[in-house]
Amino acid sequence: MNKFKNAARAILNTLNFKPDRRKQPSQNRAGDNLRQLNRLYAFLSQVNQTIVHAPDKETLFSEICKVAISHGKFRMAWIGLIDEQDNTVTPVAWHGNEDGYLSTIPKLTANDVPEGRGPTGKAIRSKSVSYINDLANDPVAAPWRDEAIKRGYRSSCSIPLVLNGNVVGVFNIYAPEPFFFVDDEFKLLQEIANDISFALDKFEKEKQRNNATAAVLAGEERFRALYDNNPLMIFTLNPDGTILSVNETGIEQLGYSREELVGHSVLKLFHEDDIPKVIGQKEKCLLCPDEINSWELRKITKQGKLMWVQETARVLTDHSGKKYILVICDDISERKLADEALKETEERFKISFEKARDGILVFTKEQRLLSANEEMIRLTDYSKEELFSLKLPDIFVEASLPESRERIMLLLKGETIPPFEAHLLTRAGNSIPVEINVSCMKNVYGFDIVFQGGIRDITERKQAEEQITEQLDELKRWQAVMIGRESRNIELKHEVNELLKQTGKPEKYKS
Repeated sequence: MNKFKNAARAILNTLNFKPDRRKQPSQNRAGDNLRQLNRLYAFLSQVNQTIVHAPDKETLFSEICKVAISHGKFRMAWIGLIDEQDNTVTPVAWHGNEDGYLSTIPKLTANDVPEGRGPTGKAIRSKSVSYINDLANDPVAAPWRDEAIKRGYRSSCSIPLVLNGNVVGVFNIYAPEPFFFVDDEFKLLQEIANDISFALDKFEKEKQRNNATAAVLAGEERFRALYDNNPLMIFTLNPDGTILSVNETGIEQLGYSREELVGHSVLKLFHEDDIPKVIGQKEKCLLCPDEINSWELRKITKQGKLMWVQETARVLTDHSGKKYILVICDDISERKLADEALKETEERFKISFEKARDGILVFTKEQRLLSANEEMIRLTDYSKEELFSLKLPDIFVEASLPESRERIMLLLKGETIPPFEAHLLTRAGNSIPVEINVSCMKNVYGFDIVFQGGIRDITERKQAEEQITEQLDELKRWQAVMIGRESRNIELKHEVNELLKQTGKPEKYKS
């Protein structure tokens, strides 16, 4: 009997088997991290677009705050500038769910006091990105915690704005999720800081350049003072390209003495591949003397270092009627390096997109396909050209479509949706079970709203689940047989005891 009881208990324990769900949270975290990286990348890309088109820093500040809400999906964003007299931070632009927050909280400061120990003060003092990932519980957030939580802020990040090596302001963003800012995203946040700081530097230099041009046109006396003391390189050239004069900045940055430059051809200062362009631009200036011309070229210092410069030139005439070319040069080497770094970042993102182990689809709200990676091509067996000629319903089993449409509608309402399962339809008409992580983005690929779906083949997982189900069914059948046998054995023992009792003999089996 004990043998049968132990067997039955083992069967019941087996029937209590549950698939291991411990991996699910890590999968969800992976999906969350992918969505957060997509948000930050879309944010970074749009910040750079804004920098390119913004005419001045006031417009830049306002537009970047808007971009943080529309592309970064943050709860609120604001930019503040530092008052040099008392080190306090004064908001100058904001967007999102501000709701009086900036006028309610204590004034933030760069000083090492409670109001300056949050991300804003730390970012100013360290000149690097700083963040709090849990506003509800981090003791540093005490001075503004209640007002932040009331407005749905759960984590915050401060990005320092640097001009000429000094922090002049901060860009603060607030996420509705706790623990949004992680170390993996720090480089993207730092790139945003560098790009905005580069824009401020560009506006400052442009202001100086405009001031320089205005001063030159205002008169020779003002021109001479500006010429000698300007932080930009300034040259005057004969129409044949001979250097007539150069200011101190030009001498310092190029490493030549004045004697090595004046009286020599300006062509000696340029990269050999750019010399034809220099000659062409000089001729263009002489043909259109009333126009201000601008171009980018490579100069070579005396030490052999390559320097990218933006040159602005105009033909001027002195009191005797003699013509000469005034050239103002701005060293843009750092900007060029930043442009190359941005291109490298975009290239890395493209490679990550193409080589991702999950299939990735990008499509519009009208379900038109815009992009797909290599894994998606492999899964469906379509060529890229064939895939882009289809719409989303063409590559999913019809029974999967209603739920997919419902999920897309939820995304359009701003909701975050969990992964869901569907069936992908291959070119040959085969059905593949897949798990889909989908997110919503705005103003990408020239469309107002697009969606990005990460699609994972779960055929092996489904087969394993089916195998487990079959094993459980078999165990249930085995249990029924075993219990049936045990019941029949008990009945037979009762029948034997009853027969023995009728013949007057003692019972053989105890009940």
